[in-house]
Amino acid sequence: METLIENYLLKNHYCPLPSLGALELKEISASVRFGENIMLPPYQKISFNTKEKIADDFISYIAFKKGIDEQTAAQKLMAYCKNISNLDHRKEKKINHTGTFYIDYDGSLSFKQQELPEEFLPTVSLQRVIHPNSIHRIRVGDRERTSVFMKSYFQGIKKIKRSTWWIWAVLLTATAIASCFYYYKINPLNSSLFGNGAPVTPSAPQVKTYKAVN
Repeated sequence: METLIENYLLKNHYCPLPSLGALELKEISASVRFGENIMLPPYQKISFNTKEKIADDFISYIAFKKGIDEQTAAQKLMAYCKNISNLDHRKEKKINHTGTFYIDYDGSLSFKQQELPEEFLPTVSLQRVIHPNSIHRIRVGDRERTSVFMKSYFQGIKKIKRSTWWIWAVLLTATAIASCFYYYKINPLNSSLFGNGAPVTPSAPQVKTYKAVN
């Protein structure tokens, strides 16, 4: 039965197990770890889902491969699944080249995929290469641009910023001069803006109260 489960799983990417759930096979694409400068290879992930699926096609497959009627095939499959459901913490049910059914700490049926040797999943070393003169497609908001367009766009912004700075300087200088002119117009130079503007009256000369003694 284990061989039939493996073959059906590889062909259909799922295998129903009545009263238990189903095994599912997913293709995991290659991924990159930029921090480690390596690429991980693609692989197949096998997981167990407790949601049951219709097993009629799998039963027909078992009957065809074993040369038996579908009723007998269904009975054999149900007996196999019942054997798995009766597992306890001390026992496991292994499917060669696929994985193992076991009971976890919560008392629930779980599945652990068999790990492949590292030789079957080699990593590839990566090195970032920059092509400054190459044209790349870039997504900007909801529009697609090229790297050449974006480079010229930002260079144009820099030129505008560099060519207009003096305009702001002239405007600020003119504003400062106008402010000073307006203030002096309404406040003459003898105003108290730059200190005490009150006139100073010289006092009478003091009488000497001391004299030099030889």
